[in-house]
Amino acid sequence: MRIDKGTLCSSPFIGVFSVVTEKLALMPFSILPKEERKLSDFFGVEIIKTKLAESSLIGVMCAGIKKRFVVSELVLDSEIKKLEEIGVEVKRIAGVTAIGNLIKVNENGGIASRVLNNKQITEIEKFLGIKLHVMQVASLDIVGSAVVASNRGFLVHPDVTKEEFKLLKEAFKVDGRPTTLNYGDKFVGNNAVANTNAILVGDKTTAFELIRVQDVFL
Repeated sequence: MRIDKGTLCSSPFIGVFSVVTEKLALMPFSILPKEERKLSDFFGVEIIKTKLAESSLIGVMCAGIKKRFVVSELVLDSEIKKLEEIGVEVKRIAGVTAIGNLIKVNENGGIASRVLNNKQITEIEKFLGIKLHVMQVASLDIVGSAVVASNRGFLVHPDVTKEEFKLLKEAFKVDGRPTTLNYGDKFVGNNAVANTNAILVGDKTTAFELIRVQDVFL
């Protein structure tokens, strides 16, 4: 598996601006050409450039697996139509804005914030075809910002409790490790994206933090 540091839109907050699955990567139009060339080969997937809610905050506005994505209620019909025209399945979840901050999924399952109601959780589960565990991470409700997950492993906010860590392993059905990224940032979900081929972390990530990433993904 490939592990590297980098930027997206010249920013180390890679998870804010992108979502990567086993089938494709959603990236903003503002991605630099050199970043696009690198990331297509790096993750081994097709890169699809898009806007969501007229913004480049792709990782905040959506989450998904394979070619299925749940998106914020702020995402425009025209944006959804363009994605559907190229084979991406999209479901808008009413009443949810920053959905990428509130759930984290892999193909085995996922976690959801207590902020979401039962109807929203059921809609997400049915559309993605997975089971969500409702929980906090590090006693926080922004669980999507606190975790990076793929089918290979996960990284989590370093203040995660033992009980929460056990639930994360049950939800994703893979092992993981607490860590920071980008020189001490605890919200690892903002700082990296991963699939089974690769993980890209922000370019401010230290050597010590990279060792923790390697413990999980190598």
